Amino acid sequence: KPMFFDFDLPTTGLVSQNQFHRVLHTVGLAEILRQEELDAICKRFLVIRGNKRDIDYVEFLAQLDAIISVDPITLEEQSPTGVEWYKQLHSCCS
Repeated sequence: KPMFFDFDLPTTGLVSQNQFHRVLHTVGLAEILRQEELDAICKRFLVIRGNKRDIDYVEFLAQLDAIISVDPITLEEQSPTGVEWYKQLHSCCS
């Protein structure tokens, strides 16, 4: 979380796509995900404001916490879109 905060100086909950990728690489997540998975994550949390295409890292972290702490079967009860995101990242659940 602190790495995202370093980029989010105006505290909007958003970072640029480049900043998002940089954080994922720094913490080692980018190395364990396939490019298709990274693309799905970016697409899921994309926020378009005018000409800017930012990533909602607050929602990303909330979803990540839910996946880590909740069984995928009960994830649908928490977030209908979250289970679809989980399925996209983990093809075994499709």
